Amino acid sequence: MTGLHLALTVAMLSTGSGAALAQLACPGRPDSLENRAFGLGEKLVFAVRYAGITAGTSTLSIDDTTRVDGHLCYVINNRTQSSKEFSIVYKVDDRATAWLDAESFVSRGFEKHLREGDFTTDQQVWFHQERNVAWYPSKDLEVETPPCVMDIFSALYYVRMLPLEVGTEAVFDNHENRKNYPLVVRVLKRERVSVDAGSFQCLVVEPLLREPGLFKHKGRLLVWVTDDEYHMPVLMKSKIPVGSVNAVLVDYQRGELLPRG
Repeated sequence: MTGLHLALTVAMLSTGSGAALAQLACPGRPDSLENRAFGLGEKLVFAVRYAGITAGTSTLSIDDTTRVDGHLCYVINNRTQSSKEFSIVYKVDDRATAWLDAESFVSRGFEKHLREGDFTTDQQVWFHQERNVAWYPSKDLEVETPPCVMDIFSALYYVRMLPLEVGTEAVFDNHENRKNYPLVVRVLKRERVSVDAGSFQCLVVEPLLREPGLFKHKGRLLVWVTDDEYHMPVLMKSKIPVGSVNAVLVDYQRGELLPRG
């Protein structure tokens, strides 16, 4: 059932002030980014379906803003839980938080607390973007990172701001477990899909890792995001060694953009 968490973390490929990239130099990024995609208070609720049954739920929410090292950030929370029935076989209760800079749209921090069967792990990392360093406080360890590196959840919100078009791709650097990985997001086609939350005209995107190892994910992952200014994820399909995991949007709430400036 680690695939349950995997499908949502990788898939969950700004609530923003509309500011450009501040003083950070971000190679390969657009010269300016303006967020019209999501805002404070946005909430996305997914049913996680496995082997034809609803195995659990996963919620992504932008619950607050705070300052990290003086930088205004959105607080993005995720909780993934197995259903009562599925927990008898395999219990999952995963929590993660990402701090996304509301002006430069880079990751300022990420933490996760995973509880999957007998497996548990807790990790926190803070990104000092001006020094290109990831700091792990539990080990007092610094790891060098590429400029403007992202965590996997902040990456989703960054992608949602981009002008996605069929046939294009976005490439940026991701950091997980003390390692850096280039992440490619390809826009494959347009397609209308119906899910529990409604019917949506979508773009089908595929996140691809250029190097093996991250989450040990070998199957194909496809994500359907709305073909509008929100680029809201409504469906995710991931192949795993023992079948497939689908995350289906069942409810959502729009957020409010922060005031400019």
